[in-house]
Amino acid sequence: MNSKQIEKPLIVFAQDNSASILYSTDSSFYANDYISKVKKISEKFDSKFDFRFITFDQSVHKNSTIDYSGNETNLSLLFDELKNTFAGRNVGAIILASDGIFNKGGNPYYIAEKMPMPIYSVVMGDTIKQTDLAISAVDYNKSTFYKNTFPVEILINAHNLSSQKSTITISNNQSTLFSKELNISSQRYTETVRFFIDANQKGLQKYHISLKPVEGEFTLKNNEFDFFVNVLDSRDKILITYQTLHPDIAAIKQALLSSDMYQVDVKQVNQIDKPLNEYRTIFAYQLPDEKNSSANLFNSAKQWSIPIVYVIGNQSLLPEFNQLNTGIQILQQNNMTNDAFPLLNQNFVLFSIPSDVKQYISELPPITVPFGKYNLSASAIPFLMQRIGNYNSSMPLVVFNDQMNSKNCVILGEGIWKWRLASYQMYNHHRFFDELITKIPQYLVSQSDNSNFRVKIRQIFNQNEPITALAELYNPSLELDNTPEVSFLITDQNGKEFPYSFSRVNKSYNIEIGAMPVGEYRWLAKTKLGEKAYEKRGAFVVQNVNFEALNITADFGLLRSLANIHGGKTIMAKNIESITDEIEKNENIKPVSYLSKSYTELSQSWIYIILLLLIGISEWFIRKYNGLF
Repeated sequence: MNSKQIEKPLIVFAQDNSASILYSTDSSFYANDYISKVKKISEKFDSKFDFRFITFDQSVHKNSTIDYSGNETNLSLLFDELKNTFAGRNVGAIILASDGIFNKGGNPYYIAEKMPMPIYSVVMGDTIKQTDLAISAVDYNKSTFYKNTFPVEILINAHNLSSQKSTITISNNQSTLFSKELNISSQRYTETVRFFIDANQKGLQKYHISLKPVEGEFTLKNNEFDFFVNVLDSRDKILITYQTLHPDIAAIKQALLSSDMYQVDVKQVNQIDKPLNEYRTIFAYQLPDEKNSSANLFNSAKQWSIPIVYVIGNQSLLPEFNQLNTGIQILQQNNMTNDAFPLLNQNFVLFSIPSDVKQYISELPPITVPFGKYNLSASAIPFLMQRIGNYNSSMPLVVFNDQMNSKNCVILGEGIWKWRLASYQMYNHHRFFDELITKIPQYLVSQSDNSNFRVKIRQIFNQNEPITALAELYNPSLELDNTPEVSFLITDQNGKEFPYSFSRVNKSYNIEIGAMPVGEYRWLAKTKLGEKAYEKRGAFVVQNVNFEALNITADFGLLRSLANIHGGKTIMAKNIESITDEIEKNENIKPVSYLSKSYTELSQSWIYIILLLLIGISEWFIRKYNGLF
C-alpha cells in the first residue's frame, strides 16, 4: 500500500544568550522590546512551519528563555549541534540572532559552509568601540615548579581615554607582587605588560589582576581577572625515541614542551646516552621495527617500571610488538591500512576530558592505522575508538593498559601531526592538541592510588562549567564493585553544605552536579563495603571567567559572511519583524512529500480471510461435484 507523507519546512531560530549582548548601547532594547518581538515571531512561525527555538552560549539549550546569562559563546558547537540534530530533515532556514562574538570553540564559518540551508543573520550589539579600559587577554602557564620563576603576559586595551592614567596590580593572598602605572597615550591604546612571578608556595595558587578604574568607562567588569597556577614539586623527564624520523615526533615534542611539567629528550634508539631510570615516561615511535633495535630499550624500561607510549606506524614490526604484553594484539592483514577518524569512548573514566577538547576530537582528520583484527586484554581500556568513514567501529585507536602495576599506552596509528595542524586551523592555537597529548604521560606517571576507594576530580573548574567527578570501589579481591551507595558532600567557603550521591556507570561511579558559584570548595566522598567504611577528601575552586566582557565589539562581518554562504539575508535586530517576510517569500522554503510503502499481513484483514475461506469452500464443492473425492 502506498501512502503520501508531507513534511513541513523546518525553521530553526538560534538565539545568542551570552552576556556580551547587554554590553551595548541598546541593552535596554535587547532586554525588553527585542524579547517581545522574538516571542511574536516565534508564535507566527509555529503556526506555519515546523518551528524550533533554541538558545546558545557555551552550550546549546532547547526550550530555553532569553536572559543573556552565558559567560562564554561557542558558535562552532551550535553549528555542530544543528548539523547533527537536523541532518536529513527538510530544513528551510536557520535564523541566527547574535553579535557574532565567539570566545570558545573554532571559527563557525568552516562548519556552516558545509550546511546546505540558508542562514538568516539577525545582527545584535554594536560595532562602535565603547569608552573603556579592559584586560583583553592573559597568557600564563597553568602549572610550574616550586622555586621557579614563570612569566605572565597581559594585553590591555583602552578606547577613547587618551591622556588618562591607570594602574595595573597583580596580587597573591592579598600581597602585591607587581604594580605599574599606565599612561594612556592615544584614543586606541594597546599595551602588553610582561612580568615574572616567583613560585615560592606549593599547591594551587590564585593570582588577581586589577586595573584602576578610569572615569567614563563603559563597564568595570573587564578591569579584573583571576587565574590559578598549580605549583608542583618537580619536573618529569620524558624520552621520545625512534629509528626513523617522522613529523609526528616534532608534534609530540612540541605538545609536551607546552607544559612546564616536562623536560623532553629526543633520541634515536641506538643513541640513547642516559640511564633510562632518569625518565618517567618513554614515547617509542614505531618501535619495535624490522631492525629490532629496541630490544634492550624495552627490557630496561620493564626493569625500571617505566611507562611506555607505543606509537604504531608503517615501520612497526607488529609480531614483535604483540609479544610485549601491552594489552592489545594487532593481527594485520596483508600489510593493509585504513584511515580512521578518532571517536571518544563515552565510557572512558581514567581521566576527565574538557568539553571543548571533546568537540575538538570530534572534528579531527583521520590517521593511518593497520587494517585487521584487534584483540584487547581485560586490563586494556580504550580512550579513542576508530570511526571508518561514517561507521563507528568497536576497534580502538588509543588504548591505556594497567596490569601488574605496569602502565602503558598505545596509539594505533601514524599521522597525528595532522591533529596538531587541525587545532591551529580551527582554533588559531595548538592548545587542544597539546592538552590531548600531555594527558597521556600525566596519567601514566601519576602516583598510583592503591586504595580500594578512589576518587578523581579536577582542582579547577570555570564558572558555568559542570562539576564532574569519577569514583572506583574495589572489593578485597581487587574487583570493581559499585553495589554500595557513594555519598558526595561539598562544602563552600562559608560552611554551607551541598549533599549529593554518585550514579553507577558500568562498574564504576560518576557524578555531574552542574555549575556552582565562583569560590573555593571542599569535598568529602564516603561509602561502605561490607563492614569496611571508606572516605576520600579534597578541594577544588570555581574560577570567575570574564570572557564575555573581554571583547564587547560585535562582529557584523562574520554574521554577513554566514548569511551569504547559502543565499540568506542579514537583518538588523531593530527590524527583526521583517524576518517573517523574508522567510515566506523564499520559494525554496516549501513542504516536501514522500511516498512510502506499507505492507499488511493477510491475517490482520477479515475481508481477505473470508475471501480465502470462500475460495477454499468453492474448490471443495467443485471437486465433490466432479467426483474427485
